[in-house]
Amino acid sequence: YYYPLYPFAYFSKMGRILLFKKNGSITEIEMNDSYLKPVENSFKGNVYVLTSNNTYSAAADFVSAFRYEERGLIIGDTIGQPFSGFIDKIPVKLPNSKLQGGVSFKKYEYIGANKINYNQGIPPDIYVDMYQKDDDFYKKLIIRIANTNKKE
Repeated sequence: YYYPLYPFAYFSKMGRILLFKKNGSITEIEMNDSYLKPVENSFKGNVYVLTSNNTYSAAADFVSAFRYEERGLIIGDTIGQPFSGFIDKIPVKLPNSKLQGGVSFKKYEYIGANKINYNQGIPPDIYVDMYQKDDDFYKKLIIRIANTNKKE
């Protein structure tokens, strides 16, 4: 039998972080808007994030925050990780068959998840076929991005 790893954190829908400790105590860490305010000298130019169906984990977390905060354009393909799911696992070994595996024990949900996109990855603003063979592909892509920025 495996016990949960301590300390572990739970992120509530209200934006609070609850830290559960092995001794049974719970510490609440309050977030405030000052964490999300950009600094005065922050970069003011256009920002682009390149994604593919191999974008997972911390990169997917970054794409989620980037999309939510509307920091720029996401270019590429839909990320490989859905808006919600389970992460981290506890290893298990079945007593009779001795088969080994893992059981996820943390649920995550990105900002913007809803009933429609729940099991889908975050889509790009500009879709790019990563497997195309057009020689002028990058030239056309740059023109497309420039035209997209003119509309904003």
